[in-house]
Amino acid sequence: METVTFIQDYYGNKNVISKAKSKDSLIFVIDDSKLYSSILSGTLKRKGHNVYTFSSGEEAMDYMQLNPDIVIIDYHLDGINPHNNKANVICKSIKESNPLTKIIVITSDKKFKKIKSLLYANSLIIKDSDALRKISKSISFLQYDANYLASQSLRTRFLKVIRFLIVLFLFSFTLL
Repeated sequence: METVTFIQDYYGNKNVISKAKSKDSLIFVIDDSKLYSSILSGTLKRKGHNVYTFSSGEEAMDYMQLNPDIVIIDYHLDGINPHNNKANVICKSIKESNPLTKIIVITSDKKFKKIKSLLYANSLIIKDSDALRKISKSISFLQYDANYLASQSLRTRFLKVIRFLIVLFLFSFTLL
């Protein structure tokens, strides 16, 4: 049985939250810009993802029990409330509660171009005219990477079982 939870975000929008049973990704978009959030979530929904938007990291942390596959978070979340935590603090909390969740940090701050990686983030994307394409590409890569690692894990276990059976066969053959 699927549990359904209703939430109301900072802007008064009501959302139905439920973990999808399909193979589509559950993506959280955390951005204090309502316009950018709606453009990004609309783009991702058209690509078949389940997307939920939040105006602050603290608000999103209340719903981490849904185990999102990917979180897209704006680095500077203090546009509406100057006391909101920045992405580095929220990313740490996300990784502590959901270590398998992939994190994409987005920012309009050009100085972050020089940073090769932020702690806890899988990807860093500058908000520019090409950002939506880069985010889609990053999501595809992160999904492929997760599927590849899962298949490698199954392959490794399969090979271990085969090796064990070969050793068992050879050992039983030497006893004869």
